[in-house]
Amino acid sequence: MTSPTTRHAGRRHPVGASRHRRTTGPEASSQDPQQRWRHRAARRALLVRQAVQDLGRAGDLTHEAVAARTGLPLGQLRWAYPTVVDLAHAGTETHPLQRSSDR
Repeated sequence: MTSPTTRHAGRRHPVGASRHRRTTGPEASSQDPQQRWRHRAARRALLVRQAVQDLGRAGDLTHEAVAARTGLPLGQLRWAYPTVVDLAHAGTETHPLQRSSDR
C-alpha cells in the first residue's frame, strides 16, 4: 500500500504537497498584502497617466484608447474615471512610482 503523500488519487497535486507561491518580482511573498495592493494601484495609475498624456497630445483621448494602450480592462477604467474629463485629469496627477526625472 502506498503512503497518502505519494498517491495522487485524481488530484492535480499530490496529497499533502504544498503549492508553490510566486517568489520573484515586486509582488514576492516578502511583502504584505497591503503593500502589494498599493504597488499595483500605483502601477495602474502610472500606466493610465502615461497613456493619457500620450493620447492627449494626439487628440485621441477616449476610454477605449487608454484601455488598448495600457492593457487594463475597459470596465475598470470607466469605473475609476467615469468621464473623459476625469480621465484627462488623471494625466496631470503625480503618482508614487513616478521617478523624479519624469516630472
